[in-house]
Amino acid sequence: MSDEERMKSGVSKEYRNDKIIVRWEPRLCIHTGNCLRGLPQVFNLSARPWISITAADADKIAEVVMTCPTGALTYECPDSAPLEPKTEVVKITERPNGPLFVEGPVKIVAADGTVIKEGNRFSLCRCGQTQNRPFCDGTHKKINFRTTE
Repeated sequence: MSDEERMKSGVSKEYRNDKIIVRWEPRLCIHTGNCLRGLPQVFNLSARPWISITAADADKIAEVVMTCPTGALTYECPDSAPLEPKTEVVKITERPNGPLFVEGPVKIVAADGTVIKEGNRFSLCRCGQTQNRPFCDGTHKKINFRTTE
């Protein structure tokens, strides 16, 4: 299955060892690159698999996963450590010429009342052209979306 097909299907990948489980949900990923810059020995687009879960300490991996603004990367620790820390306050940050980054306990609900997704980090579309509503899919870059003059 190609990355594009995986994105459309909502299929996620799981990478695990005895200390940490990292999940990647491609349809939420807009390639901000925080993971690649944060731990290039773990997150490497040229390698297969692209996440090498044994290439760094679980705490370091968790720290970098938490910098993913879209929630495409999440983690849990199967034994002693807690799940991702949860905040009590919701924070929404406008990205210049890009999406809204949402942090905090959020439930996204469709018009019919169906829960689309629950989590602590999302990237929501502002340009209106995403093919993954309500999530950003990076289309704002392709259409040269501008929020400021």
